[in-house]
Amino acid sequence: MRKIDYTFITLARQFLFITIGLLATLYLIVIIQIMVFHIDKYYDRFNYPLTFGIYLLVYLCLGCLFFQHRFFHLTYTRSTLTYRNGLLRRERSVSLEDISNVVCDSRGAWLYRGPVTDKKQACFYIPFFRGGVIEVVAFDKFLRYLSSQGAHITKTYKVMPGYGKIHNILGVVYGFLAICIILNCRTPLYTVIVLMSNH
Repeated sequence: MRKIDYTFITLARQFLFITIGLLATLYLIVIIQIMVFHIDKYYDRFNYPLTFGIYLLVYLCLGCLFFQHRFFHLTYTRSTLTYRNGLLRRERSVSLEDISNVVCDSRGAWLYRGPVTDKKQACFYIPFFRGGVIEVVAFDKFLRYLSSQGAHITKTYKVMPGYGKIHNILGVVYGFLAICIILNCRTPLYTVIVLMSNH
């Protein structure tokens, strides 16, 4: 049995989620200091259960966004391909013995038992993007295996979707946003240091 995983889109996107978590943690430390040190004018204004509940939701969302690509994967043997969605706990399978045509476009791969007609007639669909982008090396090995079994492979792209210039530009944008968030960490960090030194 071989596995095709999904990987994160860009490292800068993962770094962005880490910086958002860092900023949220600094603000949470400030709130905890206000609660512990009973700081005047602020202590009575907070609804602490609601505040901690909101921060818990923020951390859960960040965790899901950071690890979302790990919820999806494909496995295949000589005769069967299975797509698993760990988020919804669903899976679907198709027999590879009858596959005669594979069409890969910018969104995914469409598997056909007979001649290529319409996408609605495809017996199976492999999405390229599910919380991340499909691993190109593992997917290429899968296509080579299908080709060795007599399936005709058609690719409508020159560069695998998720690995082109657009995603490089997205990486730069994510990196810029992460730097902006790091610069915004100065204020809560300074507040934490001042509160610690005064109390």
